[in-house]
This record gives sequence, C-alpha cells and structure tokens, in this order.
Amino acid sequence: AAELVLPDLARQLDRMVQHHNALAKQRIVDWLMRIEPSELEHLVGRLLTAMGACDVQVIGGPGDGGVDVRASQLDRWGHTVRNVVQVKRHARSIGRRTVDEMIGVLERNRADHGIIVTTSDFSKAALAAAASQPRLRLVDGAQFVELLAEHGVVVQHGRHGEIVTVGAG
Repeated sequence: AAELVLPDLARQLDRMVQHHNALAKQRIVDWLMRIEPSELEHLVGRLLTAMGACDVQVIGGPGDGGVDVRASQLDRWGHTVRNVVQVKRHARSIGRRTVDEMIGVLERNRADHGIIVTTSDFSKAALAAAASQPRLRLVDGAQFVELLAEHGVVVQHGRHGEIVTVGAG
C-alpha cells in the first residue's frame, strides 16, 4: 500500500514566528524609545486598564514624586490593592538605585505594590534588590511588549502567535 506523507510545517512555522516576534519586539521597543515620555506613561496606563486595573491615573512629569501612574486592582478576595508605577524610558540597564528609590516611593505612598516598567532591562544588582522585596515588580522591555500583545494594547497576537499591530492579522 502506498503511504501518504505530507511535509510537517509546524517546526518551520514555529521558527518563522519566533524570528518574526524577535524582530517585532525590537521594532516595538525602538518605537517606544521614540514616543514622548508622557505617551509612554499613558500607554502603561492603558495596559493596566486592559489588565483589569481601575482608578488608573497617569501623573508623570516633573515633581511626580517617583510615581508616573497610579492604579488600583481588586485581589481575589475583593480587597483593593494600590499600585504605584514608575515608567523608565532608557536604552541602558536600570540599576539598583532606581529599585531602592521605588522601595521608598512605596512606603511614602502607602502603596501595596510598586511596578517599574522600562524599555530596557535591569542590572543584576537591581534584580537582586527587587528579589528581596515581594511588593515590587520589575517589567523589562521584552516583558512589556509581551504584556501589550497579550492584552491587545497597540499590538496583539495573530492567528499563529505572531505579534501584529491591533487591527491587523
């Protein structure tokens, strides 16, 4: 009996999507570096809203006391969790000093959680400092783009898992 053999495209498609997404993430980060800082802060606010946050306030600008965005979320018990967010548009790694400052911001604002979102990444010292602070979350550029796509803010995942602009694919 003749055997029917069809090519297996799954592995090839996966590689193509991974390659595409790596390029897309870099292009998106490049775009994030070019937009106005206030636009980036508003984008973080839109993401928080898409992630279920309420009372999202974009503060930003000089004299913001280290808080660019405030947002509240309800935890699984229905209690309000207050978040303060600092948005850092940098090409270089974010260092420990920023993490230490954010820990102070958390205390001064009596916030439940602090989030630092950056277009770059975090130094080893910054990651170590944040690891000892369970109320602090660090979101690097690649994670930020992934969250934007996951929640359909500016970009989204297409049919094959590829990152596309909202409204395309």
